[in-house]
Amino acid sequence: MPEALEVLARQFLDETVGYWWDWVRDLNVPFDWQEAAIRAVITLKLCSYDDTGVMVAALTTSIPESPGSGRTWDYGYCWLRDAYFTVGALNRLSASRTMEAFPRFILDVVQRGGDAELAPLYPIAPIERRLLRNGFVMRYVQEDHLGKLDSAFLLCMFWYTDALAGVGRRDESLALFENVLAHRNHLGLLSEDIDPATGVLWGNFPQTYSQVGLIFAAMRLSRSWEEGMWRAS
Repeated sequence: MPEALEVLARQFLDETVGYWWDWVRDLNVPFDWQEAAIRAVITLKLCSYDDTGVMVAALTTSIPESPGSGRTWDYGYCWLRDAYFTVGALNRLSASRTMEAFPRFILDVVQRGGDAELAPLYPIAPIERRLLRNGFVMRYVQEDHLGKLDSAFLLCMFWYTDALAGVGRRDESLALFENVLAHRNHLGLLSEDIDPATGVLWGNFPQTYSQVGLIFAAMRLSRSWEEGMWRAS
C-alpha cells in the first residue's frame, strides 16, 4: 500500500531536519550568536554547488541596489571575490569540503583558459561544455554504480533549451530545439534517451517526459499567433 501523503511528507521533513542537524553538529560555531551563525552557514552551503565546489554570490539576479540606480548585477554566477570569502568563512567553521573542492574548480578554470587572465565571475558549472555532446545534454558525466552512461536524457535537453531562452539566448535555444525535433521517429515521437554520436533513440518509448519537454519548449520558443499571422499575410 502506498504511504499516505501526510505520512510521506512528514518522513521527508524529518529526514531533512535530521540531515541539517547532523551537518551542523560537526561545525565549529562560536559560543555566542550560535543561531545567527548556523543560519548563515546553512545558507552558504545552500548557495554552493557540490559537483564543482563553487558557490553563487546570491540566489537572485539583477535586483537593483537602490531604486532607479541602474546598478543591477547577475549574482547567479561564481564571483571569485565573493567565493574566496565564502570558502574562508566555511573553513573557519570547519565545513572543509567546500575548501577542498574550490581549488580544483580554480585549477580547471586556469587550465581551460590558457594564458588568459582570470575573469571576475564564472558559471558554477563550466556545465556546460562537458555536458553538451553533439548538441545533446548528458544527464551526468560521472560514472555511477551501474557504470558510465553514453546516452543523453532528452528531458534535460528541453530543460536546457528553456533555460537558454529564459536568459535571452534564444538563437542557441532554437537551434538546439530544432536539432531535437529532427531526431524524432517517423511518427514524430521521442524516447527517453538518445545516443549523441549516432542519433539513435534509446530507452523507454514513447517517453511522456520527452513529449512534455517538447511541449514546454515549443510554447517558450514559438511566435505568438498574432506575430505568426501577421508575417504570413
